[in-house]
Amino acid sequence: MSGLYAHYYTWAEVCLLTTLSESTIRSMGKKDTFPVREKLSPGRVGFPKKQVDLWLKDRPAWERWNRRRLEKEAARGQHEETRDKNAPDKAVDNSIWQL
Repeated sequence: MSGLYAHYYTWAEVCLLTTLSESTIRSMGKKDTFPVREKLSPGRVGFPKKQVDLWLKDRPAWERWNRRRLEKEAARGQHEETRDKNAPDKAVDNSIWQL
């Protein structure tokens, strides 16, 4: 792999490294207890290698890092799992669409 993809693990690599199943990793991701996968292109996701490596090496350190990340996102109202991506931006005046 080269370029952007060199910095990410695939599903197969993460399952092999962690000895966890894809469904277990998905469940852990929903609970914010595993590094978040990122959409790399249509139909392709990856797990940031630095985060997965830290999770494998030192889970308490990763959990502290993740807790800080979630707190910052919550303060900005941008947590991926809870944010409705289809909702209009609060800063946009939608009154012109009302009849």
